[in-house]
Amino acid sequence: MKEDQAEEAIPKPWYFKPWGVLVSFLLVIVLVWLIGLNMWLWNPDPFPEDNEQAANPFATDVDDDPSWGPLNSGITIISFQDFTCSACAQAYQAMKQLRENYLTKIHFVFRDFPIIGANSTVSAMAAECADDQGKFWEMHDKLFENQERISKEYVKAFAAQIGLDMMDFNECYDSNKYLNEIRNDFNEGLAAGATATPTYFVNGTRVEGAFSYDVWAEVIESI
Repeated sequence: MKEDQAEEAIPKPWYFKPWGVLVSFLLVIVLVWLIGLNMWLWNPDPFPEDNEQAANPFATDVDDDPSWGPLNSGITIISFQDFTCSACAQAYQAMKQLRENYLTKIHFVFRDFPIIGANSTVSAMAAECADDQGKFWEMHDKLFENQERISKEYVKAFAAQIGLDMMDFNECYDSNKYLNEIRNDFNEGLAAGATATPTYFVNGTRVEGAFSYDVWAEVIESI
């Protein structure tokens, strides 16, 4: 009897009491909300608001995206790249050789996929503004060859080095003229299934990673 009375005398923990159950339930709801908020704040997708509206990434237009090679080529390579991506820089030399050796056999399209950080968009914007003056590929090469120096200040220096009209370049760059186009490229890449850089679509078939020139040449010769 005394033992039963002793057990009854021990107070229940607060979380077993009716008000404690309610408080625990509310704490769980708040915790779940905070986790969801944290995931939203750290979402690596810089342009999430209109992904569902992305158009067909394979409907290329030479007036829109920088490209080389004949539009009616039997081989079309659509690339999604980030100028600050180390793997893209590794693949750059192979792509440059393709441009030199297969200029008339491939239609190669460059699309922006700024996935790494702020300088991803900085460099993409610089390249698009250089394209306004017909020097996209000069800026493309300069960015990949000086990847470790990419910043707002340096891309303007690169623009001067490749002979751009700096008044026009600065107006284009400082006004974020091509932000929506970069956003569109990114979202269409997501819609096509790109999750990393570099990602290529060779006649519609997705290929990811940095490959040597010899590998690319073998693939191209086999098509």
